[in-house]
Amino acid sequence: MLHWFPFCGYFVIALVLAINFSSRYQQFSKRLTIFAFLCYFVIILRLCLTPVTFSFITANRNLRYFHGVPYNLLPFQQLDLEWLLNIIMTIPLGILLYLVNRKNSFVTMSYSQLFV
Repeated sequence: MLHWFPFCGYFVIALVLAINFSSRYQQFSKRLTIFAFLCYFVIILRLCLTPVTFSFITANRNLRYFHGVPYNLLPFQQLDLEWLLNIIMTIPLGILLYLVNRKNSFVTMSYSQLFV
């Protein structure tokens, strides 16, 4: 049960913030955007912070070692569908952040998401 504590803690914080933000806005579209952001955030929390059983022994990487420190001469040698899906997973975050806070332009929000 202790492994679920980060997920539950962040979920409660996100729920409190969503209720706080939705009470500020009276427009249905803003409330719908905040609700969509909450759903997206909970899905990301579920994917990232819930306990799973995975053995990292089977993950093989061709690493070289320099005095015990691993380094990778070919950094993009193992690009696969999972890498691309991780990038695609963050696209809704940029769109929803722009919709929640329209003070900045979409290009500024997109660039800030790239460098976070």
